[in-house]
Amino acid sequence: MPTTVVAAPATVTTADQLLDVAKTLVDGDIDGIGRRPEIDISCGPACGACCRQAVPVTAAELRAVRAWLDALPDDERRGHDERIAATAEALAAADAEATGIADERAYFALGIACPFLVDESCGIHPARPLACREYVVTSDPAHCATRSDGQIVRISATRDVLGAFAAVSAALGEPTEYLLAPAIARPVPEPPAVPARSGLELMRVLQRG
Repeated sequence: MPTTVVAAPATVTTADQLLDVAKTLVDGDIDGIGRRPEIDISCGPACGACCRQAVPVTAAELRAVRAWLDALPDDERRGHDERIAATAEALAAADAEATGIADERAYFALGIACPFLVDESCGIHPARPLACREYVVTSDPAHCATRSDGQIVRISATRDVLGAFAAVSAALGEPTEYLLAPAIARPVPEPPAVPARSGLELMRVLQRG
């Protein structure tokens, strides 16, 4: 089990308080695996074939992406917002939100890029969701463009931080999972008022994965 060290808040009332912890755990796990001499990661700049997939996110991740966008200079933020609106329109025309939830491969077959894909690279890399952080391959990136069965070799994380963070979100009153591209075009949900939970208890959920 990786030994990434992170601090737990004493009490937690929203999943937002643990999102950076979850990101640190995922990044630490993937980085540790990627440093093994037998591992040769294929992902890199201008390698955005995987960015046509349905990206599942929690409400906390939506809020984090929106906060990151809102902190950008006006012209850069407007560029993202224009792509968000155009992508949402294309997804709505294809009924892609329902498709993505029911059949991820059918969503991918639509070929609609993530609104944050800029010149085939991630335009929100520091704020990217957990699912994107964990999607790392060692196979030829060309296979990612076709979703070739049996030819995409992903790094297997040693724990399921994504699933654990979804469970933490549900425990804090936000059980709904969204698709990033259509959901970020709508007003982001506010966290509900819930009783405070032990930060250490929820941290252990994330660390166990």
